[in-house]
Amino acid sequence: MALCLVSDPCFCWEDLLEWGVVYLKGTEMRAIVCKVAWWATVYFLWSQRNAIIHAGQIKSEDQLLNIIKRDVKNRLHSKNGFRDTILNRILCCNWGISVAGVLRRDVV
Repeated sequence: MALCLVSDPCFCWEDLLEWGVVYLKGTEMRAIVCKVAWWATVYFLWSQRNAIIHAGQIKSEDQLLNIIKRDVKNRLHSKNGFRDTILNRILCCNWGISVAGVLRRDVV
């Protein structure tokens, strides 16, 4: 959650889902990054669970985080046109996303 610039409160599963429904709306970059990160986390944790059960393969927490970050980065690079704001630049920095690849310069 910290990579999405969200403080890390102690949520139970139901509270976390409710928080997502309330706050992860819209097309702002922060909402999209959080949604993509959420989906990637669920997907790769489930994949890791299956790999442990069926193949005995275990990845470290750092390996899983790097896989999730790479997936989020790749998905965000397929989008462009987010506003060039400080918040969006910080998000790009946190996720290793090229600013030039996803942010647009607003012409005044």
